[in-house]
Amino acid sequence: MINRTKLCRTCKIVKILTNFQKCAASNDGLAHDCKDCANEYKRNYDKKYPERAKARKNKWNNNHPEQRKNSANDWYHFHKDVARNTSLKRKYGITLEQKRQMAESQNYACALCSFTAKDLHKLHVDHNHSTKQIRSLLCRRCNLLVGIVEKWGLYKFISIYTYLINWRTKELKPPTSNEQRRKNILKSMRC
Repeated sequence: MINRTKLCRTCKIVKILTNFQKCAASNDGLAHDCKDCANEYKRNYDKKYPERAKARKNKWNNNHPEQRKNSANDWYHFHKDVARNTSLKRKYGITLEQKRQMAESQNYACALCSFTAKDLHKLHVDHNHSTKQIRSLLCRRCNLLVGIVEKWGLYKFISIYTYLINWRTKELKPPTSNEQRRKNILKSMRC
């Protein structure tokens, strides 16, 4: 009968063979310490020598870029809510649950265009960039539009609107001066 257990030399507990890492240098092909003890040793070593741990991690990441990318993608796939919650806390100071409550109070609709999102993550947190105050949840397009208006001011938005009005038909020519643009804006606002 094959022995399916092994004694860990650190914790002195008999454990099944799956609790030991492979080790080609060992007579039985397994490490002398169980995975738990080896991990504890590594954690303590990394605390004691953080610069060595960082160098080892960087070296591994540089030598295995595809594995690193895959492991990060796998982690994100299984921990989306954790990642999103962390991102919301870092960027806006709210939790995923608070965002969910905001979406429910808005009936999962954009505050500007009333687009109804099927998924909470289709709604973006709109906030004032200077005061960091959260305003409401918007769809992607409205959030981008609000960002343009907030960053460049209302004049840029009106310029874009005028540009589109002027090019609505091919007969109209684009305004040649700022004065002409201003007149076109005033004309289009009279309706």
